[in-house]
Amino acid sequence: MMLSVDKNFMPSWRQSKFPGGCAHACELETSVYLYLDEDNVRKDRIVDGEIAFHVTHPSDFQWVDLFSAGPGTAISWTASYSDSGVLGQATLATKEKGERAVKEAAGQLARMVHEFRVRPKPARGDHHSTKPTMPMPWGQDELPTELGNVHLKQTR
Repeated sequence: MMLSVDKNFMPSWRQSKFPGGCAHACELETSVYLYLDEDNVRKDRIVDGEIAFHVTHPSDFQWVDLFSAGPGTAISWTASYSDSGVLGQATLATKEKGERAVKEAAGQLARMVHEFRVRPKPARGDHHSTKPTMPMPWGQDELPTELGNVHLKQTR
């Protein structure tokens, strides 16, 4: 997620507990909605919601948060672990947090697109026994014959 690229952003922004404070209709999602379309946010319905298995069966292996999940978490229907559908601490949401989150995500996305655009295209080897008749895609160059042959010899 774009908000986790800068390791300093989340600690400066997030107030909700981890794990579970950000999951669905949470601090992040409600903040972003407040920033993007505040007039259509039903503020009287903003409530916090617990993820039931965090409370009933705390585990080092099964836990959920919007930014991560435990290595053994089996995701099920939301209604199986939330009475309201809210998963997280929506009452911590603010329009200002939403603005910061949207701007951070947009800035990181722009950086990623720029990096992708200027990144050198890797050379691509040919491992066919019969040379293909199609050209290499995306203007990629083939590997030098000696490098390609070394790889072929190692895999045969």
